[in-house]
Amino acid sequence: EAKPQLKNFSKVKSDDRHNIQTHVAYLELLRKVQEHQADTSDCQWSPVAVATVLTPPSSAEKFANP
Repeated sequence: EAKPQLKNFSKVKSDDRHNIQTHVAYLELLRKVQEHQADTSDCQWSPVAVATVLTPPSSAEKFANP
């Protein structure tokens, strides 16, 4: 993988160039992840997405605290 090249900006100190440049890679990575998620949208990633109703156990099934 090639290293990113930092660009010079007239209003940005040379010591601060990396703060601007590094975000581009994250945006590209985010775009790729979103595309992948769109391709696999029928896959259930979260248990919340499952349509079930959670109920507490009946009194007979509860354990008594000593």
